[in-house]
Amino acid sequence: MEKISEKGSLNMFQLKGTPLSPGFAQGIAYVYSDIIKSKQSAYYIRKSQHDLEHARIFSAKENVRQQLFKSAKRVKRAFNKGVADIFLAQETMLADPQLAADLKQTLSQKHINAERVVEIVFRRWIQKFRNAPSKMLNERADDIEDLYRRMIGVLVGVESHRLENLPPNTILVARRLLPSDTVFLSRESCAGLLLEIAGPSAHSTILARELGVPCVGQVSNLISSINPGDKILINGNTGKITINPTERVIKSFDSTQHRFFQRSKKARKNRYSAACTKDGRRIAVMGNVGSREDVELAVESGADGIGLFRTESFFLAAKVLPNANEFTQYLVHCLASVGDRIVNLRLLDIGGDKSIPYLSLPFELNPFLGRRGVRLLFDFPALLKIQLEAMLFVSQKYHVRVLLPMVTFAEEIFRIRRMLEKIAKKQQIKPPPLGVMIETPAAALAMPSLRKHADFFCIGTNDLTQYIMAADRESELVSEYFRDDHPILLDLLRTIVAQAGKTSITLCGELAVKRKALDRVLRTGIRTLSIAPLSIPVIKEAIRHLEFS
Repeated sequence: MEKISEKGSLNMFQLKGTPLSPGFAQGIAYVYSDIIKSKQSAYYIRKSQHDLEHARIFSAKENVRQQLFKSAKRVKRAFNKGVADIFLAQETMLADPQLAADLKQTLSQKHINAERVVEIVFRRWIQKFRNAPSKMLNERADDIEDLYRRMIGVLVGVESHRLENLPPNTILVARRLLPSDTVFLSRESCAGLLLEIAGPSAHSTILARELGVPCVGQVSNLISSINPGDKILINGNTGKITINPTERVIKSFDSTQHRFFQRSKKARKNRYSAACTKDGRRIAVMGNVGSREDVELAVESGADGIGLFRTESFFLAAKVLPNANEFTQYLVHCLASVGDRIVNLRLLDIGGDKSIPYLSLPFELNPFLGRRGVRLLFDFPALLKIQLEAMLFVSQKYHVRVLLPMVTFAEEIFRIRRMLEKIAKKQQIKPPPLGVMIETPAAALAMPSLRKHADFFCIGTNDLTQYIMAADRESELVSEYFRDDHPILLDLLRTIVAQAGKTSITLCGELAVKRKALDRVLRTGIRTLSIAPLSIPVIKEAIRHLEFS
């Protein structure tokens, strides 16, 4: 940390981190932490107020009980009674007379507000279950923690996620963000992102680039250094962060930001023109998206199509399991501006570090090597069917292709295709093309067999690098090993392209947006890239300056 003393601003200081998403931002700090990780506000109450606080606790319990009942009912209808029983078990725990007695006793003994009462009692229960000799009781501690989170959310009025309604010009400061957090961010509210833990291929980083939000990660002592309400300047190109800047520093920052904007403006002038190298090779540049706003931005930025439509945000934002009609309406809404461009709709890719509350997925010791992508969808056939039905319907109006995540074996493609064709026959609809994400080393090495069953391929270099280099994409501790432009990876890309034959291939990972690696990537034979919408004009312009002859 670099402290700076200037006349009129004794508290200005600077931090340095790793630049993860380019650009400049200035705004007010919002320091984010999980609602149950922070201590709840506490205040004493008079004895005459006990009934009121007890009523607040009872009302919160009833609200949470209704949430659990609705989740159980919806999940039971879509899956099976066993999955729904998870929520009913939580409902039973919430109704435990001992819990009610503990809450009432703590209130009457300590004379404190409802939020603090709930915090004390639930933390005590969580610890009791965690320390129990029975493994089954240990696992119930997670259910108690989930109930605690729901109760506190109701009491403090957080019916929605804490990041769902951020004020404009917010600089979001966090230790790390999970996909379930980032789904609520928008470019209208979040001006910049600062993270203690995040690498170049972390999901939060990818989202920041797609939103066009400057992001700096791997910032030491970030949370302890910044206070809510601090004025922040972010240089996403250099990783420099200025807290509580002087007027002179703000003026210099504005000048630098203006020059950066002028360079970007020049690239945007030719954004609708084809990206051809000097020797006449046409490179298609598509967009990675996850919402209607992303699709509109990709089209406006000159995208040749949608190379990757992530469906996770829809399912992560839902309070209960959606049905096929709701997902269909969402897709139709999102694709309104896409025209006749190709759209690769990826099936829900959860597991790993992405989890959906209403599925109550069990804890995995090594989730990135666990039940992810199609592996998980096979265990929830109703969830898979919902997606295929919606995508089939949308394919009648748009040039949609279905994309399978986390494929390992050719049999997986065959199983999905058989299910897709069965639904298509029933609906009397011609099934759309079926493609495969090449993200596992097994898939990369099995191209000849995959080619027999797949209509197209998309290479996800983020996960592929993670597995090839044995380096967690989310871990700053091994970030020097996560090198998606390493010669090993480029040689593998060359092999994949050669073995794919005439089957089309799109490169969707963050490698596709690295200017310094662009020449080497295209020399592997890749002719279609899919990147964050705001990067499309710049990458198109960079392609026009390359020559392979």
